[in-house]
Amino acid sequence: MLLFALIVNLFFYESAEVDTMVRDIRMVRKLGGNGIVIGALTEDGRVDVEVMKRLLEEAEGLDVTFHRASDFSRDLEETLETLTQFKQVKRILTAGGRKPATESVITIKRLMELAQNTHLTIMPGYGLRVETFKEFYDEVCPKEIHFGSGVRDDNSFMKQIEREKVERIRHIFS
Repeated sequence: MLLFALIVNLFFYESAEVDTMVRDIRMVRKLGGNGIVIGALTEDGRVDVEVMKRLLEEAEGLDVTFHRASDFSRDLEETLETLTQFKQVKRILTAGGRKPATESVITIKRLMELAQNTHLTIMPGYGLRVETFKEFYDEVCPKEIHFGSGVRDDNSFMKQIEREKVERIRHIFS
């Protein structure tokens, strides 16, 4: 139970942290950015509606993605349902839980099904690799996808992005 509390608290923010995010959103707007990635949970793992309202008020006109906080929420379907009230949030970045997306295909497909009649898009991400992407893509058929370390040398965030990996993904995705 302690481990769960520690993980959830990764996305539970105190007032000062929310103030910092508000300032960051203002700076993104000032610098001409077109989108942000945010996400906040309550201590019990639900979407923090009040924090989201505050951040989204500041983010008016920006493209908004709810990040992988969803994967650490108490219930992915409940999280999706809650996020339907926020028309500014266009997508949910998710691995379908705490495991890599390639191990959560059934959950991701279920979330995509639930999101079909909403304004939300499910964007799979986490643990995706070029070598296994075609199989994942063929099974899930996402409209959008997120790659991190999977497009870098040695699949490491510490290394640079490899053009060839990105081109292979684009070829599969198009």
